[in-house]
Amino acid sequence: MTTLIIVLWRHRLNFHGYCKPVTDPTFRLVVVGPENSVNDDTCVDVHYQIQPAFGSRDHCHALLIEKVRELVSNYGLTRRIIVTFEAELQHLMAKIRFELGIEGLLPDHVEQVVHMKEMKLIARRNGLMTLRQTVISLKAEPSLWLKRIATQLDGFPVFVRSCASKHGHKITRYSIHDCDEMYSWIKRKLEVDNKYDSEFIVEECLRNGYEFVSLYSSSGFICTIARMSTECTLLESIRDQKPYAYEYLTVDQTRDILPGVESFVLRTAKSLPVLPNSSFVFIKGFYKNHNDIYLLGTYLQPLCDSHRRLIEAANHGVGWEILLLNCMAEVLQTVNHPYEAEKSTKIHHVLVNFPSIEGVLLHQTNITKRNSDMRVIWKACEGQELTSCTSSDDNILQIFLSNPNRAEVIADVRDLIENTYIAIDRLTDKHTFCRDIRQKGSNQLTRSLTTFD
Repeated sequence: MTTLIIVLWRHRLNFHGYCKPVTDPTFRLVVVGPENSVNDDTCVDVHYQIQPAFGSRDHCHALLIEKVRELVSNYGLTRRIIVTFEAELQHLMAKIRFELGIEGLLPDHVEQVVHMKEMKLIARRNGLMTLRQTVISLKAEPSLWLKRIATQLDGFPVFVRSCASKHGHKITRYSIHDCDEMYSWIKRKLEVDNKYDSEFIVEECLRNGYEFVSLYSSSGFICTIARMSTECTLLESIRDQKPYAYEYLTVDQTRDILPGVESFVLRTAKSLPVLPNSSFVFIKGFYKNHNDIYLLGTYLQPLCDSHRRLIEAANHGVGWEILLLNCMAEVLQTVNHPYEAEKSTKIHHVLVNFPSIEGVLLHQTNITKRNSDMRVIWKACEGQELTSCTSSDDNILQIFLSNPNRAEVIADVRDLIENTYIAIDRLTDKHTFCRDIRQKGSNQLTRSLTTFD
């Protein structure tokens, strides 16, 4: 007998495409979470609703944790599997597993997976390449910053983030491109009270390669999402507000297009704690060639909503959570429909993002049909006032493309990026005065990106 307990909080889970085990009549699927946290719940045996609470994080989760503990005790005679898809719940569920002797990721395992410093130490110990970095005090002389950047990181551009950042919390990563930007950034930081940000991590910025994220579970390698361009980094595309594209790759497509990534993912997974049947990890890397792949980080949820939506588009509306549940072969005793999996591998799926630009959207431009199948989604209304993008999820327009011919879809992506015009009033007159004030001041704008680490 097996009881699968899925714990939800802010996450809304759609069970579309879920293959419930049919060979085990005693299998039970239990969901714990707030009202309306589940969609298409016909496969759920029991859904326990928890009233959301407000206040401190620990207080908000108190009722949820209490209910999970109760269910674990009630189903004590069965094989209990606790699964959560939210980063903020991972450590809490790991603590319950540890205290009650349940299989799955334990607290120290979660720390190793999501804590960047520990993860990089483990990676280097296992022969994996990671970003070069150095830690510098904010009060250090600017000349020391420049010297270390030149000698240890091979010069600009670099990324800077606070040492005080904690996993599961939003952090701000700054992109600095030259000496002038560095001087201005240090000056601005010194002008404000930096009680907690006294030291900063300065990392090298890799170029001339592909940024990618691979999804790996206890049953093996699942898929990869990769940037299609090597001309600039994601942060530079966001900073310059230029369109960019993500490509979804199945296991076979990954082998053909990014040879070496599969073995890199397997090596990274082996260096992590043993992944139980209910565990998974997102592995972020940078690909130059099959012998030159860098580990950038490991995560327990998608890095952005764009990745989540592309996975759904490439799998006929099936979310990444359901892909993982269906991959728990030993637990669920079933597999995905072979026809759908085979069909998906023959099609190439791409998402083109058009970053948000400060101004007012005047008109939702008609997007001309291309050779590839297209799905166009406007993320802003006509007349809506927009702000400059700060992450990969701040977009005016998203276009999904699919085509069995990769050369055609690449040509369509290039054509869309080069020839799609979006009519935006840049609010020139409204912001002239503010811009003049900024130009007269000594501070310069350094683009930042908010992420999870």
